[in-house]
Amino acid sequence: MKPPSEFVWTPQRVEAFWNFESRYPKRYFTYHYGLEMVRQLRPFLPRNGSILDYGCGAGHMLRELLERGYRTAGADSSDRAIERVNAELGGRDNFLGAYRPEVLHKENRRFDAVLVLEVVEHLYDDGLDWLLGTVQGLVKADGHILFTTPNEERLEESQLLCPCCDQVFHRWQHVRCWSKASLCHYLQERGMTVTDAFTTDFRVSLHKKGRRWWSLRKTLFYRLKPHKAGPNLVVVCRPAE
Repeated sequence: MKPPSEFVWTPQRVEAFWNFESRYPKRYFTYHYGLEMVRQLRPFLPRNGSILDYGCGAGHMLRELLERGYRTAGADSSDRAIERVNAELGGRDNFLGAYRPEVLHKENRRFDAVLVLEVVEHLYDDGLDWLLGTVQGLVKADGHILFTTPNEERLEESQLLCPCCDQVFHRWQHVRCWSKASLCHYLQERGMTVTDAFTTDFRVSLHKKGRRWWSLRKTLFYRLKPHKAGPNLVVVCRPAE
């Protein structure tokens, strides 16, 4: 029997996938871990500046940021997601609106920080290079860009088989995995300056009800085994000059 082939994500398929997923906002990573992400990324978030959440999806991270007083805008390639976010957050203090990236670029908008959370694992080379060029055009010269992504993810563990086309695909549309070394190298090769990089575990949160005992055990685990890398990767960088 011929082995199944790899599903190829065209821009049209990606948009269709995330338009569908936008109907189920509780599936998003930031729905479950957005509060802990804000807490851990706080040292890099400008209190008096503006923040762009690039790939804002259903707007969970935007809500967490707005509730803590940050001036925040969103960007996404899904028109349905943008409409939902603007409808739900429009009129809130410090909300700067949600847009398609090309609209922000055309309007020459610049932000003090750009968050690229759980995005780079979804892109092939061409899309990733386009992303890096776009976000660098949206951040101020003295601002910074924050990337988060799964750390050394095993893509095969989340693959599904489509019974119609006999092709395999990642459940969350991931097409590549990253390590701290590989992502830092990729960004530096493109002229960006990495100022910080670390692994963490956004699931560990003493602020989330129902997970405090589990979080305490995981915190102890990481302290007893400091060489153990967490499942989440954070890289902070400056745009190319």
